[in-house]
Amino acid sequence: MIPFTNDHHELLKNVYDQEGEGLVFKKKNSMWEEGVRSSDWVKVKNWKTCSCFITGWESGNDYFYVGVYKGEEIVSLGAFHFGLNPEEKRSLKHIIYENHTGKDGTFFSISPAITVELHYLERYDDGLREPHFSRFLFSEAPESCTEERFRIDELSLPGSISVTHPEKPIFEGISKLDYLHYLRKVSGALLPFLHGRALTCIRYPHGIFGESFYQKNTPEHAPDFVKTVRDDSIDYTLCHAIDTLMWLGNQLALELHVPFQLQGRDDVFEIAFDLDPPDRSAFPLAVKAALILKDILDRLHLRSFVKTSGNKGLQVHIPIPRGYTWDDTRLFTEFIARYLVSTHPEEFTVERLKKQRNGRLYIDYVQHGPGKTLVSPYSVRGNNEGLVSTPLLWEEVNRDLDPSRFTMEAVVKRFREIGCPFSGYYTAGEQQPFKEVMTFLRSNG
Repeated sequence: MIPFTNDHHELLKNVYDQEGEGLVFKKKNSMWEEGVRSSDWVKVKNWKTCSCFITGWESGNDYFYVGVYKGEEIVSLGAFHFGLNPEEKRSLKHIIYENHTGKDGTFFSISPAITVELHYLERYDDGLREPHFSRFLFSEAPESCTEERFRIDELSLPGSISVTHPEKPIFEGISKLDYLHYLRKVSGALLPFLHGRALTCIRYPHGIFGESFYQKNTPEHAPDFVKTVRDDSIDYTLCHAIDTLMWLGNQLALELHVPFQLQGRDDVFEIAFDLDPPDRSAFPLAVKAALILKDILDRLHLRSFVKTSGNKGLQVHIPIPRGYTWDDTRLFTEFIARYLVSTHPEEFTVERLKKQRNGRLYIDYVQHGPGKTLVSPYSVRGNNEGLVSTPLLWEEVNRDLDPSRFTMEAVVKRFREIGCPFSGYYTAGEQQPFKEVMTFLRSNG
């Protein structure tokens, strides 16, 4: 997912963009020795920064507890131990001892009054990972240390990005700030599928509670760092970096749709089948169609990738080598779609008119064509649940698969646990034996 480079500036940028823990630098000729610390090896961590106030001191181990306000309640961020010099530590302990509001064994409580800045790697449910004291914030009142401010700082946004109306609800129980956190956490997997593609967005300025609209033209008020490309009198947005992605998120561009071509090229680099059942209760039809399709593609020695549509269906992607035209891919998609329908006419159809589908699953191969787009992997959809178009492992595609499981929160969790099932997508495309498949189709057309 991260291209190789010797440029340490580029490496540090990648660590920052993808929220990596940091980098280990070493002298070229130095060897690693187990259990030995050496100045030839240097660890550089990607620290986040937060402002909070001290809530207590555990005198038994010299840990200082911190928190932030959420309304009138105090939310705990855990405790820190490292970073204070001896004089700072003595002064802080003395202040807490003289002004504590309660004592329970060796623990001294104190009312919010002392504000501090901490460095940390990430937030867990029970606190901060590797928190280190940075400095006292003598000019900041404890009331300024809120959970909302903490969560905005946690995004580690570029200085050119600001968050407006973070509290705005966009789904039931989900705020704009929640959405921005989702984008930030999956950006390492999402950005490669936006890179080099003219973006079409569906924006929801008032969340799903208001009107939405398609946006192809980049707004005139877009900041200078937003790159664009002109095509057919439209200035499309190119989303190559975290700053543009987070700007789009702040604009409440919820759905991100991409074409099947890279900008500046006439050839096609992927094929996609949209398997669209009549409603979510008929989702098992999409599962059946996807598995049959995979079997066909396996027999053609073509590697395929599958994801949820983010609503009621599945989408099967086949990356292909460069150099193929729309005529080539249309021959392929139509052949496969019509083969599926001919073998399962009671369950599948290529009929575009909904009223004539009669409860069958629609195999949308026409959607794969010039000027067409498909929702990007990891894009949120504008349905009531805010579901995500989620890359899947093929072994997950079975009768137990439930598309409603793939909420933003669930997708972040699975990304942390299993990584991205679409990893290696572009490499796979260059290795596909698509030439042999096309030779067969042309000779039997």
